[in-house]
Amino acid sequence: MKSKEIETQAQWPVQGTEAVSAINNLSADADRTATIDTFLFAISGDLRSLIYENAPSLLSGDDDRILRQLDEALPSYEGNLTLEDFTLWASDFVKERASRAARLAELMASCQRQVYEAFWRILRSCTDLMDDETIPSLNNELWSLVYENLVTNPEMYGTDTAQPSTLIFKQAFWIARTFKTNRLRELHRKRRNLKVARMYKRRERGLPPLEKGRRIHFPAETAI
Repeated sequence: MKSKEIETQAQWPVQGTEAVSAINNLSADADRTATIDTFLFAISGDLRSLIYENAPSLLSGDDDRILRQLDEALPSYEGNLTLEDFTLWASDFVKERASRAARLAELMASCQRQVYEAFWRILRSCTDLMDDETIPSLNNELWSLVYENLVTNPEMYGTDTAQPSTLIFKQAFWIARTFKTNRLRELHRKRRNLKVARMYKRRERGLPPLEKGRRIHFPAETAI
């Protein structure tokens, strides 16, 4: 019995030491986060100026978006807790993101016409599936994809293998085609469900099933 008490007592100092260490680590992490936030606040104005120095042709709001991306990336900073080291890291970050954003702005200015041509090639035969938000939504989807590609593979829209407009046209074409396919499937599913529902209603009322090949006229509200 005594041996168990001694063994239990021996464990407490270890547990206590680990608890204190964990608390100290949490405190250190909190201090580090607060210090980094202070650094960012101190140099945010200089970083905004640096963005436009490296990419004067940025679109409105791009500087705010880049600074938000920097704020989200703060947990990944593993450098020394000095203003000089943090400034170097943050400057490299915003310059690289500004370069991407500037390239995106160039592509949008030079390739937007091809994007609309690709959309229209697919959607001109199914305007009944569209609404006022369709083209803006597809356009945002396309340029979001281009930006992601610039992040993962900056050379994708170079001139070595194909003109950037050719690749962007293909991407816009497939985005529009996917939209059309999905809307047609959705419309077919709604009509099939309506047909099944009407079939069961006829059966509940004791009516005979519709003759094979007879068309069902759907109300306008079932159309997309």
